[in-house]
Amino acid sequence: MGIEYDRDTDAAFVWLGTSPTARVIEGELWPEELKGHIGLVFDSQKRLIGLEVLFASEHLPGDLLVRDS
Repeated sequence: MGIEYDRDTDAAFVWLGTSPTARVIEGELWPEELKGHIGLVFDSQKRLIGLEVLFASEHLPGDLLVRDS
């Protein structure tokens, strides 16, 4: 698992795999229940590879947002 955080936009990617080559986004799903703040990110084979979190400082613990990606 890896986390990439952009402080300027307060957005984070939470990657479920460890391989950077698996981080090719082919599709996203933004459930209404999550108010458009958290999106599910899929690869070309429709496997869940991560989450995109908008307003990350509101949704994720602060210690996750200061880690190196």
